[in-house]
Amino acid sequence: MERMVATITRTLIKRLPKSVRRGICSGVYSRISKSTDWAYDGIPKGRVHLWIVAAPKSGSTWVSIVLGEALGYRELYLTSARERQEQQVDGNRLFMAGVGNNIFSSHQHCRYSAYTGDFIKRSNVRVLLTVRDIFDTLMSVHDHNERESHSCPMYYVDRQLWHSLKTKDSRLRFLADTAIPWYVNFYAGWLSNLSRHSDRIAICQYERLIEDPAALLLDRLHAIDVPVSEEAISRGLVTAQNQNTRKNKGVAGRGQEIPTDVRDQITRMFRHYSDVDWSIIGIPSSEGDE
Repeated sequence: MERMVATITRTLIKRLPKSVRRGICSGVYSRISKSTDWAYDGIPKGRVHLWIVAAPKSGSTWVSIVLGEALGYRELYLTSARERQEQQVDGNRLFMAGVGNNIFSSHQHCRYSAYTGDFIKRSNVRVLLTVRDIFDTLMSVHDHNERESHSCPMYYVDRQLWHSLKTKDSRLRFLADTAIPWYVNFYAGWLSNLSRHSDRIAICQYERLIEDPAALLLDRLHAIDVPVSEEAISRGLVTAQNQNTRKNKGVAGRGQEIPTDVRDQITRMFRHYSDVDWSIIGIPSSEGDE
């Protein structure tokens, strides 16, 4: 009976205008899903759902444009967060996907949690996790604040504070103190739980991506059973060339500009998690590896 009510409710709501559906999604849906499992009951077993989970400034906007074109799936963003809100996954948004559609969820800066892990398992979603050298990332975050918005969920800064930091080194030290702890949480959460979802998560490394994007994306998607052809990836690459992907420099190695003491500070933060191989983001796993 519960499942029948859920199906009828979903059908009726989908007949409403989109603006009305969005308004009630966080109300009716969330109250129902807290007490039942019907959020996952209507998911077709054969449906392909690819979700881009991204460390900020890891090329995820560009990857999302490429794959959005290459796959041609229905697009569904998995969070309602904006600006300074944390972009945690909202399983209730699955109700907006319809029945039988393959789904593409573009880049989301979502940290790992028990809820997120449960969502991946029960919704049968495949995750493409985009990562980047943490020192190059810091340089890109710096450039973002110089050229774009100061609004983001990872740390707080406004125009007045940013422009009070008179030198590049002082701005980099500020970001190391305020932004890097969020990245530690993000990477420690995801990389510590890869074994729980070994067949559902593929890592897309920025440095390899800029060397041969077509080959890497094809390999990474096939690793998590997302069907895509080389021709489709090529078509997506052409589309991305003609769009604003918010790239700054788009090169590797810029992190060498960061002062040595700041690099050491960042390295110490990550090394608290000694069981994680941090080399994938440019940090040696132990003192002997330097």
